[in-house]
Amino acid sequence: GDVRFDLNGPSLDALDGTAALDVTRLRFGELAFSETRLRSEATDGVFQIDLASALRGVRLNATGRVAPFAETPTYDERTRFRSLDIGRFVENSESTTAQTSDLNGVLRVQGSSFSADEANLTATLELQPSSLNNAPVEGGQLIAQLEQPNLSVNGTLQAGGGTIALNGSATLGEVLRYRL
Repeated sequence: GDVRFDLNGPSLDALDGTAALDVTRLRFGELAFSETRLRSEATDGVFQIDLASALRGVRLNATGRVAPFAETPTYDERTRFRSLDIGRFVENSESTTAQTSDLNGVLRVQGSSFSADEANLTATLELQPSSLNNAPVEGGQLIAQLEQPNLSVNGTLQAGGGTIALNGSATLGEVLRYRL
């Protein structure tokens, strides 16, 4: 692979420059990425990111910005995925049914802080025409919003000429309270 950094600045939260990564195979624990290409340009500690990769047969393209070294890190990222087969990510055993899918869509995550106790974020999943266990799915949307300690989830799935809706919320803490 090839890794290149040309960054400078008075501190990490004020870096300017470029970074690039080209790797044929990249592994994080059990996750093996292939044909990974990352390009990033930093201005005053804010990195614009363009990433292309594949994971277990799924093509991933991500773009966005992240300020990882700011006092409170912020991020706004959009990942487009094609041909996601759930069966490649779920272990099949005697107690589970084999899952197959061909899912296409976009996942957007916007927020601040990487700490589980302090993070506030909104994650939006837009499902485009796909299939789940060979059944056609016209589309759908799922929005999860975390504003510590409150989590809300709202979504719809259009399939088979109908719509399934989900609305729920939870309060995170020592005692979990939720509503669906």
